[in-house]
Amino acid sequence: MAVATYHDNLAETTDTTGTGTLTLNDVAVSGSSVFPASVDGDTVIFGIKDPNGTAWEVSEGVYTDSTKALTRTLISSSTGSLINISAAGAEVAIVVDASRMQKLENSRETLTAARTYYVRTDGSDSNTGLVDSAGGAFLTVQKAVDVTSALDMSIYQVTIQIKDGTYTDGVVLGSYLGALPPIIQGNNTTPSNALISTTTESCFHLGVASVWYIYDLKLVTTASYHCLQALNGGTIRFSNLDFGLAASHLFATVGGAIIVDGDYEITGNADIHVRAELTGRISCVSITVTLTGTPAFATAFARVKRVAAYQALSNTFSGSATGKRYDIAVNGAIDTNGAGSTHLPGDVAGTTATGGQYA
Repeated sequence: MAVATYHDNLAETTDTTGTGTLTLNDVAVSGSSVFPASVDGDTVIFGIKDPNGTAWEVSEGVYTDSTKALTRTLISSSTGSLINISAAGAEVAIVVDASRMQKLENSRETLTAARTYYVRTDGSDSNTGLVDSAGGAFLTVQKAVDVTSALDMSIYQVTIQIKDGTYTDGVVLGSYLGALPPIIQGNNTTPSNALISTTTESCFHLGVASVWYIYDLKLVTTASYHCLQALNGGTIRFSNLDFGLAASHLFATVGGAIIVDGDYEITGNADIHVRAELTGRISCVSITVTLTGTPAFATAFARVKRVAAYQALSNTFSGSATGKRYDIAVNGAIDTNGAGSTHLPGDVAGTTATGGQYA
């Protein structure tokens, strides 16, 4: 449905009778103006006052200036349906002024079904995002995220489908209104075909208390940024990701959480793979982690500090890595359910200090 435009103090009469499309007659109601040519093609919300003085209608319609035609789609009326205009001379007027209508425009669209937004390297952020084509898809993941956050999703779920290609902008995830977390997904069969590759920011950053799902992508950044970063009560859940170069692949801090929902792969070096600080939490249970090409971890595979936790239970690590297995301090904890000190990848023994616990 088109978004209504707003025009102040427009009111004129029509000689149309019945319930069909109106033809305006260029005669202004006293104190008002006729519909100008600038309204041509606009969707407007208007009222009709029947000459008999009792029937009224509020409708939405498209105005065509060349024919002075105004279509009618009922919003409300005195009769419960389009009124049957009894005689010539009915008044047609914009019924809500621009300042009030702007408030309506700023209200959230409420979903009545699940929705998918598409992101393509040949798309445009001026598109609707609703069609998987160059003329329909968004260009950036951030645009799709922002549009999702502006919705009232109600009980329905939004999926952001990232098509194959390389996307160089990081994504800031936000809050949203709805019962189900949004899903961001790429190529399920070959995640590396849908690549988020950034140089000046983390791939995904969540700094508010909401939950987002991220699936089927390859994430690469520089040695200064992170693939997934969650803080301030935010939770990122993921599966089937391919982690390339980064400062850290998973970074949960200040009460943030990262939860692993499915198997994933590590193909690039990082200072730290799992980094949890300041009550951050990372949970990985019954997951297969495939390490390809012997990635190197300069600080440690897992570093957990300052009352943070890494839950690593019943996992399978396929492949090998170089670097310290773990670095735990300041009351941080890693729980492997007794899997032993060599459970995590690396070729250097892990260390604990200042209340750090490895179990």
